[in-house]
Amino acid sequence: MFTITNNDPRQRELLSNLKVPMVFGIEESLRGTALRYYQKQGFISFGLEGGQHQNQLTENNITSALMLLLHTVGCIEQQYVSDIRDYREYLHAQTNHLPVQTKLVYQHIIEPEDEFEMRPGYQNFQPISKGEWLANDQNGKIKARCDGYILMPLYQDQGDDGFFVIKEHEG
Repeated sequence: MFTITNNDPRQRELLSNLKVPMVFGIEESLRGTALRYYQKQGFISFGLEGGQHQNQLTENNITSALMLLLHTVGCIEQQYVSDIRDYREYLHAQTNHLPVQTKLVYQHIIEPEDEFEMRPGYQNFQPISKGEWLANDQNGKIKARCDGYILMPLYQDQGDDGFFVIKEHEG
C-alpha cells in the first residue's frame, strides 16, 4: 500500500495523516492519468495503491485510508465515526515497517518485443542491492542499477513498466 504524489508540502502534510508510504516522482512518468494535470493546476492530487483487486486486505486498506482522509479534511467529525482511531491503527500496523517517504530513482520501461520476465518472488518495498538479478529480457539478465526498494514488479501480461526502483527520501 502506498500513495503516488509529488513533493508539494501541502500534499506531504495531508498524506502524512494516512500513515501510508509516499512515493514521489512516479506521477511524472505515468501516462494517461490526471495526476500531473491536476497538480499543475494547483490541486492536491495523488494516487492510492491499496493492493490486489478482489482481496479483502485491499478493501480494508482503501476503506481505512479514505475514512482517515475524509476525517483529516473535515468531512467527517470524529464524533460521528467512532472507528477513526481503529482505521489509523490498522494502517499503521500495515505500513510501520515501510519507509515513510521515497522517491523514484529508476524506471524500467519495456516494449512487447522485449520478452520481459520478472524473476519470481519480488514484492513492493522489498530491498534490492546494486547488481542484483531482477528480471530477464531478450538481451539476458536485467540487474539492479543501484540499491533501493523495488516497486510494482510486473508479473501480469499487461503494462509497459517492468519495475520501479525507489529510495528513501527525507522531506
